[in-house]
Amino acid sequence: MTSLDIFSINVQGMKNSVKQKEILHFCQVFRPSVLLLQETNINLSVDRPFFIQNYSLFSSNAIGNFSGLAIYIDNSFQVIFHKELIQARLQVLKFKFGENSAYILNCHMPHNNREALSLVGTLNSFIRQNVGENDFLLLGGDFNYVDNPYLDRETSTETRVTLSRRMGTVLSAFQMIDTFRFCHPTARSFTHVGYQSHRPRARLDRIYVNSFFTRFLTHSEIYPFVSDHSVVRSKFRLSQAFKSPL
Repeated sequence: MTSLDIFSINVQGMKNSVKQKEILHFCQVFRPSVLLLQETNINLSVDRPFFIQNYSLFSSNAIGNFSGLAIYIDNSFQVIFHKELIQARLQVLKFKFGENSAYILNCHMPHNNREALSLVGTLNSFIRQNVGENDFLLLGGDFNYVDNPYLDRETSTETRVTLSRRMGTVLSAFQMIDTFRFCHPTARSFTHVGYQSHRPRARLDRIYVNSFFTRFLTHSEIYPFVSDHSVVRSKFRLSQAFKSPL
């Protein structure tokens, strides 16, 4: 397979039939290679799994409401392993893509700053210890902070400066690029609208890729969804097998 189409959605619960039908319709229309979900609110020890035809499911059980992760990957991809790094907050899937390995991390950043900074440390350690210089590395999810307060938020009073700086250091260390900002350098688009009367808006949901692979990025877009978060998409196309020279 020479293309990789990644979608990420904070679904705010997957137990109701409306969300499930929307996800099924979404997959029929777009046929994503990989679908990252946050806030599934599903714990497989007590809840029924939600399967999608022609996809393999890898989940990280919810801990109460507003948590839980899932990765759906097209069955045509060869999965090497799945690992839960932090329950309900951070998971990783390794699979074959072209002649190389690909890692995709699914993240739902905690609102608690101490927990968020701990997640950043776990993320940093995993990448440093496991991801090779020739590997395709993707990181997607709901990060609950913005990289650029001037472009990525409006009427929002977010103050997670320490988290933004710490995460920025990790992204820089591994040359991770925000795919939407790479394709749309000055665009003001948002993925979340708050419930407050002043309707704060922010681009909290993002997909990052290591810089070498931006040359294969064809587009990165934002679409509406039936929650207060939007869908984010990044598509990559390879004309031939690749080998990073890094």
